[in-house]
Amino acid sequence: MVRWTDGQTMLETVDRLTGDQAPDVGEHYVLLVAALRTLTQGSHTPALVLDAYLLRSLALSGYEPTLDSCVVCGEVGNQPFFHVPSGGTVCAQHRPPGSVAPR
Repeated sequence: MVRWTDGQTMLETVDRLTGDQAPDVGEHYVLLVAALRTLTQGSHTPALVLDAYLLRSLALSGYEPTLDSCVVCGEVGNQPFFHVPSGGTVCAQHRPPGSVAPR
């Protein structure tokens, strides 16, 4: 059931991100097929496959998060917190409410 739900989430994501006129539908198609194949093979945890797919599909659509510096002050390096509305990682000094510490 988990794989089915994750697969449906992938299909809904590609539908919403590409619409009818997206110029990079081919890249989204290749990514979707690869993710669904990996999901059905069962070689990786379904949640990891879904997360990887979502990050890559968002990056293809221009929504790639900043992971190499603080999105607030620009301090380069591994930052300890991630904040979705801000668009990436944040340092301890600029950590907004709702930030998470990825492991």
